[in-house]
Amino acid sequence: MMLRRLALALLLAAAPAIAPTGAVAEPFRAAVARQVAACWSIDALSPEAQATTVTLGVDLGADAVPQADAITLIASDAPAPAAQEAFEAARRAVLRCGASGLPLPPDQHEAWRHMELTFTAGAYIS
Repeated sequence: MMLRRLALALLLAAAPAIAPTGAVAEPFRAAVARQVAACWSIDALSPEAQATTVTLGVDLGADAVPQADAITLIASDAPAPAAQEAFEAARRAVLRCGASGLPLPPDQHEAWRHMELTFTAGAYIS
């Protein structure tokens, strides 16, 4: 069965107090997007949740592993039930594909220890 994947637009921004530049370097952003996209599946979601865009706040340890208790829903373009469903699917993708750590440079932990990841409906990642 072919897994349907949403386009994962990852906006990886460090918290302003941590990195005034506000962004993780593009090569790292693309690598994280590829890794997390491999675990992002919307097949079992309701049609409303499939069409939802959600932004997650994710805290990462120094080993670049997402901290399960520090993944929050920051924003969504849908009502609560669909937003929650899409958030849970995105959270699972981050935890599954980040279990061994995301491809981020250890010496730049302060720049990426908090990221915002936006999962956007309507396109696919191959």
